[in-house]
Amino acid sequence: HIGHIAVLPPWRAQKVGPAIMAALLDYARAHAYPQVSVDVPSHYAPFYRSIGFVEPGEAFMIAGLPHTRMLLKL
Repeated sequence: HIGHIAVLPPWRAQKVGPAIMAALLDYARAHAYPQVSVDVPSHYAPFYRSIGFVEPGEAFMIAGLPHTRMLLKL
């Protein structure tokens, strides 16, 4: 499971988020993890979908915000 990653707004256009995720997924593959999961605020789901994550279930609430569990089989 990947917890939270955060990128300051000025760095988002610099592709820092995709670089962080690529490094984390490389680590998971190198350690033969079968899948990776993330729980993300629902408005970030398109970013994770673009990497290949899918949503196996419905949204749920954390601290009053809708979140989505997403999975990526490796």
